[in-house]
Amino acid sequence: MNLYRWIDRSRLQFDFLYFTDRVCHYDSEIQALGGIIYRLPPVNNPASRFWSTFQFLRAHPEFVAVHNHTLLDGGLYLLAAYFGSVSSRIAHSHTTRANLRLSAFSLLYQRISIKLMQWCANRYVACGHAAGQFLFGPSRPFHIMRNGIALTRFAASSPSLLRSLLNLPADCRVLCQIGRLDYQKNPGYSLSIARKLTQMGYHYHLVFVGDGQMIGDLEDTVVTFGLEKHVSFLGNRNDIPDILAGSDLMLLPSFYEGFPLVLVESQAAGLPAVVSNQVSEEVDLGLGLIEFLPLVSVDQWCKTIIKFASATSPSRDDRIAVLEKAGFDAASNAARLNELYGLPR
Repeated sequence: MNLYRWIDRSRLQFDFLYFTDRVCHYDSEIQALGGIIYRLPPVNNPASRFWSTFQFLRAHPEFVAVHNHTLLDGGLYLLAAYFGSVSSRIAHSHTTRANLRLSAFSLLYQRISIKLMQWCANRYVACGHAAGQFLFGPSRPFHIMRNGIALTRFAASSPSLLRSLLNLPADCRVLCQIGRLDYQKNPGYSLSIARKLTQMGYHYHLVFVGDGQMIGDLEDTVVTFGLEKHVSFLGNRNDIPDILAGSDLMLLPSFYEGFPLVLVESQAAGLPAVVSNQVSEEVDLGLGLIEFLPLVSVDQWCKTIIKFASATSPSRDDRIAVLEKAGFDAASNAARLNELYGLPR
């Protein structure tokens, strides 16, 4: 979506292929930008999913590229694109490790999918060096395409909207965790931190932004820990720049990540973040806003949070200059897609 918002739609258009009938978060924006959402049957059988994708691509020869951003099923989609004679088949890596919390069959399927992506793709792209090495190996060349954002939007947002929404006093430190509420993001660890901060008498409020399969368990844990006055679940939001501007610190205790876009956004906003050391260190852009910690001591995280939440941020101009130089401007990245998809200059 960050690429889609910035492409030259007189030359290029994205359409989206879904395997669900439900309404999804970006549907209205996709359609407003001229994209078509195609929906195939929501089947879990890999052979059926491959066959329906292959039939779809054969019925739509107008597509010049298939750009795959998924890991577990990515091999199926690129295999269908290969046999469907799609000229540009892009495998895009967004993670630095596989999901190891799967059944034996799913782990085998994941390994096969990775091999299929390597074989069927003819363009290899990654959000960072570690993500590229993970998916494509040490010998296959790949392009680095940073997860670009609208830098000026994140560097100039309203800090008062979030506090007004939650009716928080000025002396309350606002902590946020932004992303899917699933195993990878480890949101339960943030609740353990919140419980410890409460025991320490720290004046804070923790905000979760996002949705996911763990939401029910997390809400139950909030009640069990007695954190109802200290934790809010805001669901999916379209005002992430304002959420970041209204926060004092970000938490990202993930078990694994590739190159998390939310940490690019937080640095653009000048927001310090305490992050798991399982996150690629490439994400630290040298602005002094990222602190990496192992997932072994909640006490250590709490002490770092209390200290780091008062950190002084670099100036807006300095932040934008650093992110532009590092390749995180969405408009610049979108301009590279024409070449990636094999379109004429």
